[in-house]
Amino acid sequence: MVPIGRRREGKIKFDLGLGIWGVLFVFSSIGGVECQCERLCLALASYTVWEGSNLTFISQLFNTNDQEILKYNARVLSKDAIGVGDRLNVSFSCDCLEGGRLGHLFTYTLKPGDTYEKLGETYYANLTTVADLTRDNPRYSDPTRILDGSPVNVTVNCSCGDEKESDYRFFLTYPLLPRDNLGDLANQFNVSSNILRGHNPNTDFRSGKGLVFIPWK
Repeated sequence: MVPIGRRREGKIKFDLGLGIWGVLFVFSSIGGVECQCERLCLALASYTVWEGSNLTFISQLFNTNDQEILKYNARVLSKDAIGVGDRLNVSFSCDCLEGGRLGHLFTYTLKPGDTYEKLGETYYANLTTVADLTRDNPRYSDPTRILDGSPVNVTVNCSCGDEKESDYRFFLTYPLLPRDNLGDLANQFNVSSNILRGHNPNTDFRSGKGLVFIPWK
């Protein structure tokens, strides 16, 4: 018969062993997730100014400030010098999200009259979509019945390119417009059509919708 003291000692050692293996499993799992994103970076979002918006509101959407936005928009002399239809470059961190995809998860607090359509198409200027908002907020079974003041997850996708491409400082997340096409975008951003196509292999540049990632100096 094994003395109780020894049985307890053996049980403690067994439990400790399980605990160590559990910790190792967790860390290996975390490491597996991290490895799915080859690199992280600072990215830019191309934001179209809409009627009624201002730089302060835009900076709140992206958890930044007016001066940080102006830093990447040399042609904008002051926060009051923006107009409807202007494109602003807004910086944000390109992180590794669930599933190994690159993006950044922002949080927006709903106000009276807000809808997923308004968030995606207006407030975030087509940098996200209703489908994205629905996917990233599974706790809300009916998006039309979310209470005012509730937090909503807003994901903006991004790219860090290839670490061998040292010629580019950033990659710009750009929502396509109906007037856009591959050649015009290549000329506008001073990058070759082949490079643009290479970073967006499955994109129809004439579709007028969706996101493309543009190397930016």
